[in-house]
Amino acid sequence: MAMETIPLPLEIWEKAKSIKEIDKWVLFHYPQVVDRKRKKGISFMTDFLFLKDKKIEIKLKIEKDEVLAVLPHTDIADSGDDAEEAKKNLKRTIEIDYEHLSQDRVALSDRLLDQLKYLEGLIGKDS
Repeated sequence: MAMETIPLPLEIWEKAKSIKEIDKWVLFHYPQVVDRKRKKGISFMTDFLFLKDKKIEIKLKIEKDEVLAVLPHTDIADSGDDAEEAKKNLKRTIEIDYEHLSQDRVALSDRLLDQLKYLEGLIGKDS
């Protein structure tokens, strides 16, 4: 599976309120991505991820050669060759993001602090 890396400026990442906003920025600055998306069959579905004792709803974006797992209400997503791999990678990414955000709590923007609080609720940690 060939993947393309697109540089995303930190200020865009910090200002975006959702993955859709990031997607719009990428599609505006890299229009060649739009052509590839039109050629592929893309579908979306709801699935669940289990963190500790909680069942968490996630969204899966299924493409021809890749599955993207997205945690709604956050900027957290990861991919895999199939749904199970994408879910496993998303779980790992949630844990890594939680650790990273919790170490820098005082320096976080309001949006990232809200994301940390949301993750604390999912993972079961107290703020």
